[in-house]
Amino acid sequence: MTLDEAMIVESWSVLVPRAADEGLSILAAIEENLTKAAVPGLEWSEESVSTGLVKGLTGKRRDALVISYRPTPEWRVIVIINPFGTTLHVSWIVLAVPTRARDLRRSVRFGGDGHGPSVGDELDFFDRTDLAAAIAVTRQATKVAIDALGLEEEFSVHDVVPDSQD
Repeated sequence: MTLDEAMIVESWSVLVPRAADEGLSILAAIEENLTKAAVPGLEWSEESVSTGLVKGLTGKRRDALVISYRPTPEWRVIVIINPFGTTLHVSWIVLAVPTRARDLRRSVRFGGDGHGPSVGDELDFFDRTDLAAAIAVTRQATKVAIDALGLEEEFSVHDVVPDSQD
C-alpha cells in the first residue's frame, strides 16, 4: 500500500517508553480486540506500507495493520508500529482512498457546484454514523492494546514538522 499524505483524514500517534520490542504483541492485541468487537464488515490484514513506489523499492517501508469497513471501502484505518530507539512509536491513521469507479459515480450524482465531489459525499447519515463507529472501534482497540502493556506512561507525538527556517 502506498501512503499519500493527501489521503490522511485524521491521525494520532504516541511513543510508548521501554516498549520497542512489543510491536508484534500490540498488533496481535489490536487484532484480538477487533475480533472481540465483532463488527460485521470490519476486516483487517497486515501489509507493508510505503510513501511511494521508489521509496518502497529502496526499503523505506513500514509494517502496518490495515483495517477496512466493507460498507465504506474507500475508508481505511492503518496502525503503524515502529521501534524508535527504546520506545515504540504507534501511529493510528484514518485514510480516505478514492477509487475511480466511485469518483465517476460521485461526479454523475453530485455536479455543478464548482467543487468536485469528495470521498464520503455519497454517504447518507446512517452510513456516516456507522463509519464513525467503525473508526472509533479501531481507535479503542489500539488504545486498549497499548494500555494492556501495563506501562504507566505514553507520550503524544505531534505529526507536524516545523517549516525549515532559511
